[in-house]
Amino acid sequence: MCSVCPKDGVYRCHGCMGEPLFCTHCCRTFHSRMPFHRISQWTGGFFEDTSLTKIGFEVHLGHAGEPCPRLTDE
Repeated sequence: MCSVCPKDGVYRCHGCMGEPLFCTHCCRTFHSRMPFHRISQWTGGFFEDTSLTKIGFEVHLGHAGEPCPRLTDE
């Protein structure tokens, strides 16, 4: 169970005290100010090393941590 919400916790953070479990959304949100923590993902049988980047985490420099408003997909 996720340590923040009632969803299934599939990610364990090795940088947080107590190595809590998180769902994908809470893991990304909770680590917005801790981008260098190491995480692993539950595979159904064991925890496999992964990264915040692989679950869609992005670091935005400037603009108060938000994407640049002038950024386009082009």
